[in-house]
Amino acid sequence: MKYLFVFIIAVFILLPGKGNAQHLLTKDSLMMALSKAAPDTLKVNLLLNIGDSYQFDDNDPETAKAWYKKAGELSGQLHYHAGIFNYLFYYLDILVQQGQYDSSLRYSRQAIALAQQLKDTARMMQGNFTAGVSYDGLEDYTAAIPLLLQAADYYESRHNGKSAGLCYNEMQLAYRHLAQYANAIQYGKKAVDIYHQLHLGAQSVSPLSNLAGSYLAIYQPEKSLPLLKEALAISKTTHSGYNELTTTINLADAYFLMEHYDDSVKMLAGRALYLARTLGQKEYEAQSLYALATWVLHQNQLHKAGLYADSGLVIAKENNQKENRQTGYFLLSKIAYANHDYQKAAMMDREVDLVKEEIENDHINRSILALQMQFETTKKELRINQLETAQQVQQLALQKRKTVIFLLILLLAMVLLVGWLLLRNNRRRQALQHQQILQLQQEKQLSATEAVIKGQEEERVRMARDLHDGLGGILSGTRYLLGSMKEHIVTGEEHASTIDRTIGMLDHSIAELRRVAHNMMPESLLKLDLNDALQDYCQQITNSDALDITYQGFGLNDVETDHTVKITVYRIVQELINNIIKHASAKSAVVQVIVKDRELSIAVEDDGRGFDTAMLDSAKGIGYKNISNRVEFLKGKIDVSSEIGKGTSVYIQIPLQHD
Repeated sequence: MKYLFVFIIAVFILLPGKGNAQHLLTKDSLMMALSKAAPDTLKVNLLLNIGDSYQFDDNDPETAKAWYKKAGELSGQLHYHAGIFNYLFYYLDILVQQGQYDSSLRYSRQAIALAQQLKDTARMMQGNFTAGVSYDGLEDYTAAIPLLLQAADYYESRHNGKSAGLCYNEMQLAYRHLAQYANAIQYGKKAVDIYHQLHLGAQSVSPLSNLAGSYLAIYQPEKSLPLLKEALAISKTTHSGYNELTTTINLADAYFLMEHYDDSVKMLAGRALYLARTLGQKEYEAQSLYALATWVLHQNQLHKAGLYADSGLVIAKENNQKENRQTGYFLLSKIAYANHDYQKAAMMDREVDLVKEEIENDHINRSILALQMQFETTKKELRINQLETAQQVQQLALQKRKTVIFLLILLLAMVLLVGWLLLRNNRRRQALQHQQILQLQQEKQLSATEAVIKGQEEERVRMARDLHDGLGGILSGTRYLLGSMKEHIVTGEEHASTIDRTIGMLDHSIAELRRVAHNMMPESLLKLDLNDALQDYCQQITNSDALDITYQGFGLNDVETDHTVKITVYRIVQELINNIIKHASAKSAVVQVIVKDRELSIAVEDDGRGFDTAMLDSAKGIGYKNISNRVEFLKGKIDVSSEIGKGTSVYIQIPLQHD
């Protein structure tokens, strides 16, 4: 009896996202989305998902292949390599399941060629695996093994044990077909060890059963029993009827090899027959009947054994199962010999030989087909090389013409380039000259502004000194004389009141004169640093009840400021405060002066009535112009933000020169 070995082709295990029949979207939803999709990568994925729906939900592989092909065509138009790979691998997965190994090998080669072109090692190894499976199906095991071994080594190096185990499982089958049982057992053990380490459950049934099959092939059934029992237990736990069916038949065969023919073996054969009929597996139904025939034969129930064997042979003939036919004739021969019906036994032996010849012829035909395919491939490659050679000859003839044309174009390009460079250099010189002129004009303007500002400050100092020392002294002397006159000259009460009012007016005039002189050149600015001078000024304004000012200064003491900068910044703040008092109708204001990263920042905000900032450009007052000129003189920037009824904010940034 021919031993049954589990051979699960699971190409989709290596494909990301493949093999899952539960889709987030129904087929109708996918179709609706497809009708609205633009021809892009999203549409490619929709086409692939629709193909999956037909393949896994509807069990309609031919329709699935059509959708996969559409995805491949669109991916080619978009140069979407991921879509092309998915099309190739999804499509050849179905071909492998359908036993079309020559076609699956062709698609695998396309995937490998594209992966080599893109230097995509992962996809190239995926192609090696599918090509190895295809070669196994074509019974070209010597071609399959190197591809599978290369893929296994790659997956081991990437710590992808699941994929490596799948490769080792396939290699085990290839070596067994080559009768290299030691190698088959070696790689079978590797596959089983990996699947045990990863606790893969139901997926472990295949390597366990295949390793058991290798032991059965060398007549060591006692080593196959623990493997088959483990596989059977997993199959029952995971409710996998197919795995239970194949494992049960293998287990019965192991007991037959050990010449165990007790009732437990009959129960195994009966269970296998029930599962085969339930699952509609005709091949396994015939083998289950043969197992029952073998058991009753050893119970010396020859008639019943013949009935079981005949039933299995009928199924094998109806479904063109040549190996099962051979097994059936072999069993009937044994039964005939046991019945001493040597004529029938001889006839059954002849049938066994005839079926054996058919099987061998099939092997030969498949080998011839494989050789023909290789020949056609070589022929196509040779034809391509010939066409490429002819094209090369034509290209050489065209190359000379192209070279001459190229040299002429190159010469023309060089002439144009030289002309363009000369023109560009001329324009750059003109632009540089213009920039230098503008820079000189700006420097001249800044120098003039500096001279004006310095002149104004010097004039302010002179006038402040004259007012304080000259007019101030005169007014103070006049007040002193009036005070003495009041004390030494007897006057009436009316005249005394007039003198008091005059002295009061003189006191007010002296105070106003001192205020004007102080504004022209505050003593605090001469005696104190910038921070203290500004704080003193803001405090004076607050004390005068003209405006409540909150002053904040940060970092001013950390840098040395030029006297001109010090005066200019003071005047800017002074002018801003004066504008608030005159125009803003504000109750309070905040003044911040900050030095950070060699930059002085001034921020002045008030809660006044605000104004339309568009009016600044056409403002006739000199206040804002003075501020702008001083900021420009210090090479700073000014930004004014205001809304009617929401106050005004002025931000000024002034760079400080490095030491």
